[in-house]
Amino acid sequence: MDSQDEGAAPEVEEIQQDPNQPVKETVEGTTPPPAGHAETDTLESFNTRLPRSLQRRLKIYAAQNSHKIQDVVTQALDGYLQQQES
Repeated sequence: MDSQDEGAAPEVEEIQQDPNQPVKETVEGTTPPPAGHAETDTLESFNTRLPRSLQRRLKIYAAQNSHKIQDVVTQALDGYLQQQES
């Protein structure tokens, strides 16, 4: 051990709950994929900033309805874009 390590705090591994997983899981609560999307459609990472209040509402809604956050966002965006395209 060299002199720089003597007073250093041990590294602690942080464990975080996956924000895309619902608080409770049920088979009946799964969200079907949006219309027009094949189940084999490759998932891509998507990162954005949301107002804290909207993010909180999203998390609460997803948890209460046993949905994944990504499924709720996918359905919402798909519905919005379909509306704009028509």
